[in-house]
Amino acid sequence: MKNSIIGKRLALLICSIAMAVAATSSSMCIWWYTEESKMPKSLYKVD
Repeated sequence: MKNSIIGKRLALLICSIAMAVAATSSSMCIWWYTEESKMPKSLYKVD
């Protein structure tokens, strides 16, 4: 009985950590995409 309670709490902790990592990761991707500097037009190669 005690092992199942510990197992459930451990699983809940692992899921919570995974959700926090996923939320931070997606937020950082969105932030990086919006803050990414654009390449200057003088560097474009035109044939």
